[in-house]
Amino acid sequence: CMAQIPWGRVPRLYGMAQRQVELGLYLAAAGQIRYAIAVLDRQYGPDHPLIIQAMIRKAGILSDGEQLVAAEADYLEAIDRLRRRLPPTHPHIADALTGYSKLLMKTPRTDEAEKLARECLSIRETSLPTGDWRRASAKCLVGEALFAQKKFELAEPLLLEGLDELNSNDEAPDARLEVVRDCLVALYEAWEKPDKADAYRPKRRATTTTAASQVERRPGKAIE
Repeated sequence: CMAQIPWGRVPRLYGMAQRQVELGLYLAAAGQIRYAIAVLDRQYGPDHPLIIQAMIRKAGILSDGEQLVAAEADYLEAIDRLRRRLPPTHPHIADALTGYSKLLMKTPRTDEAEKLARECLSIRETSLPTGDWRRASAKCLVGEALFAQKKFELAEPLLLEGLDELNSNDEAPDARLEVVRDCLVALYEAWEKPDKADAYRPKRRATTTTAASQVERRPGKAIE
């Protein structure tokens, strides 16, 4: 059956997965990516870069759905494959480290998250040109990891500097800006500095109620 499936099937599977994520159906979405991986494997073989990218995509979906154990396994395998195939400062490695760092911030292993975030920042500062928004995003990632460890004084300047750089870059995704602002609000609230938090609340976008809020989301197992 898979031998008859054209390459164009994979983008459609990605689109279906995205719609399921929007509905909170994370396991179903991961299943679509798993199917896409099977199609890619059949067409290109197990070591093709597109398969590694799909694994990272699936890991991110599983992490968003709190399926942390399964997500970590995918991230570790993808990062291992990337390190074996690419130079140590290749931007694709930094992309994978970003997702894995965010996953670990959801666990008690926040010190590991910081280590990965700093490696991501180092790679991006080495391999990407000055002014690339991903450099600023990685700086914010380190700040987020520090905040997860309640290191408020260390996290604040990185988040503020990174946010300023993201704000001045037209290519920076709005979603990333919103995440960093939310992190600053949470930081100042935890730090008992509500006046500073208020400065970022007006910039936060109001969320609309969708069917996703009515869908039961099953939590995954925490990583020890």
